[in-house]
Amino acid sequence: MSEGKVVAEKDGQLGRVIFDNPKKHNAMSQAMWDGLADTMQAFDADDDVRVVVLEGAGEKAFVSGADISKFESERANVDRIKEYGVSVNRAYGAVQHALKPTIAKISGYCYGGGMGIAVCTDLRICSDNSSFCIPAAKLGVG
Repeated sequence: MSEGKVVAEKDGQLGRVIFDNPKKHNAMSQAMWDGLADTMQAFDADDDVRVVVLEGAGEKAFVSGADISKFESERANVDRIKEYGVSVNRAYGAVQHALKPTIAKISGYCYGGGMGIAVCTDLRICSDNSSFCIPAAKLGVG
């Protein structure tokens, strides 16, 4: 099965961050969190980029949160849990402290970590089919 990824696109002065894991409603793996931070840093360093839009691939989700199918490997022990937390916090920080204005283009599911990403942007634009939830407590992760 293919892994999700963060795709960076540039169209003139527009930078686009695309969460590309549509089979899992754009659920985020640790590699995707790292990719988000790296992509945001690259856009910060690019003087041509004036604004960054973050969006989900496909029709069903912005980001549906963490990829829980990877919890066993990505959160296997205390050290891995700490590493995962560093990746998530680095990504949130890169969005929140971006040097360029950021816009979350939300359509469909915006759950858990997706809400965290959206809150870190400067502006959130939602479609009529957007839904929001923080299910961590139900999963025993909170």
